[in-house]
Amino acid sequence: MGQIKPPQWTKREQEVQGSDTTSISHQPKQRVYLECGRCQKPDATIKFVCLATHYCGVQYQWEDMPDHRQKCTYMILKEINLIQSQLKQHKDTHGKFTIEIAKQELLLTEKHVKIADLL
Repeated sequence: MGQIKPPQWTKREQEVQGSDTTSISHQPKQRVYLECGRCQKPDATIKFVCLATHYCGVQYQWEDMPDHRQKCTYMILKEINLIQSQLKQHKDTHGKFTIEIAKQELLLTEKHVKIADLL
């Protein structure tokens, strides 16, 4: 078996690090923990799907989810995309304006207004 070769550094990387490539540290980066979105304690390790909010534990994440969904632009945009795909599917299936389409379009307008207010 052959030996594992060290990574090949570009000329620019060698200039930045110095000509001696053995001085480059391969230590893992320090993890940065943020404040919990529910209890505001430091060292929150669980990220919400939007990656904007962190939590101490799964219980806090579940407790905060209804409130977070109301003010998270990521979640609102996700709902907008879902409504738009449902509208397209309904229009393709039925081909005419129905009460269901009217309800979905009203809901879509409400979501657009909500996200505009948040931004």
